[in-house]
Amino acid sequence: MGNKMDHLRTAIATFAVLATIAFGQAPDTLWTRTYSSDSVFVYGLAACRDGGFVLGGLKLGESSEDYDVWVMKCDANGSSVWERTFSGGGTDFCTSVAVTVNDEIVLAGYERARFQNYGDFMLLKLTPDGDSIWTRTFGGIEGDDGCNTVTSTRDGGFLVGGYAGSFEGGALIIKLDSLGQHQWSSLSVNPVGNPNVYALVEDRHGGYLWAGQDATVGYQPLIVRLTAAGDSMWGQLYAEVGSSALTAIQQSSSGKFNSGWIRNGDFRRWTCHCWYHYNPWSTKLSLVGAF
Repeated sequence: MGNKMDHLRTAIATFAVLATIAFGQAPDTLWTRTYSSDSVFVYGLAACRDGGFVLGGLKLGESSEDYDVWVMKCDANGSSVWERTFSGGGTDFCTSVAVTVNDEIVLAGYERARFQNYGDFMLLKLTPDGDSIWTRTFGGIEGDDGCNTVTSTRDGGFLVGGYAGSFEGGALIIKLDSLGQHQWSSLSVNPVGNPNVYALVEDRHGGYLWAGQDATVGYQPLIVRLTAAGDSMWGQLYAEVGSSALTAIQQSSSGKFNSGWIRNGDFRRWTCHCWYHYNPWSTKLSLVGAF
C-alpha cells in the first residue's frame, strides 16, 4: 500500500458498466463515470439492490499516517448520491465493502490509533443513507492485524478475513452476527508461510471458503474450506502457477468454485463470462478438496 501513497496524492476512479451480448464476445459499455476527489483511494465496490453501488476506500489527511475511511453511494447511472468520511483520529481505511439484504452497508478494513505501532481489524456498519450504526474492532495486543475482505452471510451476519500479525502471523477469519458481535474465529497459523486471506464466500451447501496465499515456499495460491462453525475441513495450495495470490472466489450454479488471482503484482482475474482476462490462470474446485 505504501507504493500507492508514494506515487499518488490525488486519485481519480473511473468505472465502466458493461453488458455482454453473447457468451465469449466483448461487452458493450453502458456508461462510464469518473470521480475525482483530492487524495481519495478506492479499494472496495459492492452492488446495491436498487441497482446502484457503493465505493469504499480512504481519504488522506494532513500527514502521511493520517487516513480516514471514505465511502460513496452511487445510483444505477453512476451518479453520486452521497459521500462520507469517518475518522478514528489515526490511520483508518476501508479495504472491502459488503451490502446486506436491506441495503445496509458494511465497510471492513484497518484501524490504528495515532502514535500506536499496531493496528486492528475494523468493521463499520452504515444505514442506506450513510449514517453510522456501529463500529467494531478486533485484534491482538502486539502485532499488526488487518482486514482485507468482508462478505455478508445468509443469517444476516458477516464474515471478515485478513492477516493476524499478533497471532504469530496467521490467516484470521471472524464470523459476526448482524450487530457485529463475535460468534467464532478461525485462525490458520504458519509462522514461516504467513498465510493471508483476500477473498471469502459462503457455500450454499453449508460452510465457507477463503482464498489467499501462503509464503512458505515463495507466494503460493491457497484455498481453505471451513465448516459452518469455522473448523478447517481441507486446504489446497497451487504451487504450479508460481508466485501468486488468489484475490477472488465465487460459487457457480453447479456448486463448484471459481477463483481469480494476482501474479507477480500483475492483476488478473477469471469470471464465468470469460470476456475479460489476460492469459489468466484459473481453477475450479469441487466440494471435496485436499490438504
